[in-house]
Amino acid sequence: MLFSSFNVKCITSAVMLITSTYVIAQVPEIDWQHNYGGSGWDIPFKILSTPSDSGYIVAGVSGSIDGDVTESNGYDDYWVVKLDSLGNILWQNTYGGSSFDQCNDIVLTSDGGYLLAGYIYSNDGDITLNHGDVDYWVVKISVTGVIEWQKSFGGIETDFANRILTLPSGNFMIIGESSSNDGDVLGHHNTPTKTNDIWVIEIDPSGNLLSSKCYGSYFDESAGDIILLGDGIAIVGTTFGSGGDVTSHDGATDFWLFKIDFDGNIIWDRSFGGDDYDWGYSIGKKTNGDIVICGITSSVDGDIIDYNGGTADALVVIVDSIGNLESSHCFGGSLYDESDDLIVIDNNQILICGSTASIDGDMTDNNGSTDFWVAMIDTIGNVHWQKSLGGSIDEAAYAIATTPDENSYITLGRSHSSDADVEANFGSYDFWVVKLNICETLYFLDADGDGFGDINNDSIACEIPLGYVSDSTDCNDSANYINHGAKELCNYLDDNCNGAIDEGMSFIQSFEDLDGDSFGNEAVDSISCEIPLGFVIDNTDCNDNNPDIYPGAPELLNGFDDDCDQIADEGLSITDIVKNTISIFPNPVNNILFIQSDVTHQITIVNQLGETILSNNLFIGLNTISVENFPSGVYWVKAENGEMVVWVKE
Repeated sequence: MLFSSFNVKCITSAVMLITSTYVIAQVPEIDWQHNYGGSGWDIPFKILSTPSDSGYIVAGVSGSIDGDVTESNGYDDYWVVKLDSLGNILWQNTYGGSSFDQCNDIVLTSDGGYLLAGYIYSNDGDITLNHGDVDYWVVKISVTGVIEWQKSFGGIETDFANRILTLPSGNFMIIGESSSNDGDVLGHHNTPTKTNDIWVIEIDPSGNLLSSKCYGSYFDESAGDIILLGDGIAIVGTTFGSGGDVTSHDGATDFWLFKIDFDGNIIWDRSFGGDDYDWGYSIGKKTNGDIVICGITSSVDGDIIDYNGGTADALVVIVDSIGNLESSHCFGGSLYDESDDLIVIDNNQILICGSTASIDGDMTDNNGSTDFWVAMIDTIGNVHWQKSLGGSIDEAAYAIATTPDENSYITLGRSHSSDADVEANFGSYDFWVVKLNICETLYFLDADGDGFGDINNDSIACEIPLGYVSDSTDCNDSANYINHGAKELCNYLDDNCNGAIDEGMSFIQSFEDLDGDSFGNEAVDSISCEIPLGFVIDNTDCNDNNPDIYPGAPELLNGFDDDCDQIADEGLSITDIVKNTISIFPNPVNNILFIQSDVTHQITIVNQLGETILSNNLFIGLNTISVENFPSGVYWVKAENGEMVVWVKE
C-alpha cells in the first residue's frame, strides 16, 4: 500500500495523554468494542456520534473485499460504516476507483447526510476527474450512504485533504497539503522543489469551489486540524522551516499554529517546539478563548520542558487567544508515545487519545507492542485518569468523540490483535471501535457465593465483575448460610443479617452442670433458645465440683452435706456414740464454744462445705474454743476416732 502524509502519521502518531502528576479519578471501562473489516488493510480515521439515532458513523480506508466489506472499487477505497448505539453495523459502503483512495474525515451535514474528504490516486469508478497525481476528493452522501455528488480539487502534483470544518454560513472549509501550483491550487510558496504547503479551500453545500489559498514557508508543511473561533479560524499543522507565512522555527519540525480571518488572511502565526521533531495533529478551544493543541515531540529543549525520554512523547500545548504560549506538557515513558486527537471537555479538562508502546513513566499498562491510549488531563498537566487498550500485537487510536450518554466516550483506530481487549481480527489491520463509560454502578464481592455481597468490598464497574453481585446486604461473606435471605436458626448467630440474634425463638434459662450430675450451679446460667452443652434446667446443686453431692444423693458419714439439705451426716448412728464421749454447749453458740470430753482427742472443725476451719487438741475435761469470728452456719466437730458432733453458730 502507498502512504500519504496521513499514512505517515499512522506510523508516527497515535496515542493519548497522561501526565507525571496523577489526580484520583474514576477510570472508564469498556462498555463495548467491535472490530470491522476483512482480510485486507482496513484503517479508520474519524468517528462521529449521530444524534438522530444515538448511533455512530466511521470513516476510513479499506483494502478488503470480504468480511464486513461487501464491495471494492480497486486497491483502496473510502469505507464508511454506520453503527447503531451498540456498535452493530446498520449499513456500510465503499467509494473510490481502481487505485489508492483514502478518506480522512467526515462531518454531518444539515440535511442529515455526510460530507467526506480525503485523497484519490484513481480517475475512474466513482471518481469523474483527477487533476494530476493525487487530488482532494470530497463526497456528499445521503443519510443511507448514497452518493449525491462528488468533486475533485487539486493540481498536477500531490494534494491530500485531511480535515473538514463546517462554517457558520453552511459552507465547508477543507485543509490538507499540496505540492501543486496550478489547477485549483494557487500561491504555492516553493513550487520548484515541490514541497508541501498547507492548502485551504472553501466550498459551498453543492461542492462548488469558493476560495483557495496556500499557507507555508519555503520548506514542507503538513496540515493537522482546523477549528472555528469567534472571530476567525485556527489551523494547526507542522512546519519544517521558516519564511513566507512561517515567522519562526525552532528545530527539525515544529507545531505551526496560525489564525486566519474569514477571508483567509493570516492574523497571527506561532511555532512551538524544540531542536528535534515536533508534529501538531489536533486542535480544540476552551470557552475562555484559549487554544489547545496536541501531537508528538522528540525535543528536550525550547518549549519542551518535561520530556520523558524514549523515542517520542505525547505533547499538549495551551496558548491564549492571540497565540502566546501558556503551558506545554509531555506525557510518555521510555518508548514511543503519541497523542493524535483531543476534545476540550471544559476549561480545565482535556480528553486525549493516541497510542503508546511504553509501560513506565506516565504509562501504567501495556497489552503488547502499541496500545490505544486514552487520558483525561487538566490544563496544568495532571492526569485525572488514563487507560491503555489493546492486545498483544499493534493498536493505534486516531480519533475520539463524546457520545449521547453522560460520562461516555468513543474512540477508534487500527487494530491487529485478537486477544486481551480486542475480540477478533479479520486480517491485517481492522477498524477497532471502543465505547468507554465512566460507570457509577457499585458491585460487591460475594466471597461465599450466596448471592449477597460484602458492603466493605466493592467495585465500580459497567458490568458485574466475576465474583461480584449488586446486593450488598451480606453480614458474613465467609459463610454462605448467613445472608439477608437466610432463615433465622437458634445458633447464637445473626443468620438473616437483620442485626438481631436468634429473634423469634423461645428462650430457656439453664445452669452449668460442671460435674455432670444433672444438677446445675445457679451462679452460672444461660438464657438461650436451646440448652447449651453442659447445662441443665435444675439449679439446686450445692457443690458443682463433686458429682456425688446433689439433691437426693445418699447421705454419707463424711462431714459433707451429700444431699444438699444444709445438714451434713444427718440421721447417722455415730452421732449417738459421740454424745457419750463429747458434749458441746451452748448449741447454738455465739462467742465461746465449750467442749466437755471424757478422753483426749485430736479434733477438726469443718463447715457445711467440708472445709476445715480449725484443728486442735481436745483434753479430758472442759475445753473452750472462741468462735466469735466464725461465720453463722452449721459446723461439725470431728474427733480423731471418727466421732462427730453437730453444732450451730448463730
